[in-house]
Amino acid sequence: ADEIELEALRMSSADVFREEGGQAVRCVEFDPSGEYFAVGSSSKHLRVCHVSPAVTAEAERLERAIAADTALMGGGAARDFELGEIFCPIVYEREGLHKGSIYGISWHPVRPLVATCSNDKTVRVLRFRNDAGDAVAWTHSSEGDDVVLRGHKGTVRTVKWMNLETDDGAYAAGAGQQQLVSGGAGDCSVRVWDAEAGSLVQSLDFHDQPVTAVEALPGVPTMLLSASLDGAAVLWDVRQDSPVRVLQHGLTEAVHGMAAYGGGGGGAGDLLPRLLSCTPAGGGDCWG
Repeated sequence: ADEIELEALRMSSADVFREEGGQAVRCVEFDPSGEYFAVGSSSKHLRVCHVSPAVTAEAERLERAIAADTALMGGGAARDFELGEIFCPIVYEREGLHKGSIYGISWHPVRPLVATCSNDKTVRVLRFRNDAGDAVAWTHSSEGDDVVLRGHKGTVRTVKWMNLETDDGAYAAGAGQQQLVSGGAGDCSVRVWDAEAGSLVQSLDFHDQPVTAVEALPGVPTMLLSASLDGAAVLWDVRQDSPVRVLQHGLTEAVHGMAAYGGGGGGAGDLLPRLLSCTPAGGGDCWG
């Protein structure tokens, strides 16, 4: 496929959500359908917003404008693309979900579950109902239904559901369907939880600085990656306690985020997808 030089594309932005009182927005994540996104902030509140038809229409208009601008493909001067006004209504709000800031959010890929994490040292799992896809029908089952996972010694910075989808598009079966992974400060461990039972499955120890990101490995339900302020990204298999591979590849700065994409088949060496990491100075590494 043809590639567009990102440097040639200059686009404006438009607010779709703004936290009241100037509180920092610390995390945002779309649900699997792409119709909703959840926002966590220093206000300790969780909010779910609906991607309104106005947003979809504006995105489609912008996509058509970019496709029609042949200068982008030929290296010529690019036009500025202006976004129109966009508003995403809040369809669910939970005040004081945590006792501290919400640092991470993760939607379960097939079940109506949302996991959050905080500097109150906990991970929480909420169950939602959304009747017939009606945006205004978002309700939380009840506060008493929350699963609260405790065990981290400091701020929990990141949380992710394990990737249930295999390379052939099927979903893994069994209790692992509600398996959750988190990481943070304090003991700097990566923890694997059984969210259904509300219990710790295992603690994966390697990092000696706070864990900043965890990522399920695409296409491989038992494998995950972790990144840390110690400058390392680590490949794990939840069926064993020690790392499968440690990726440092010249990193001299703390890793603050990462994303894994692709996948493969065969042995552990073939299962590692491409991994992009980023550092506070704006640099990054890509491994395959």
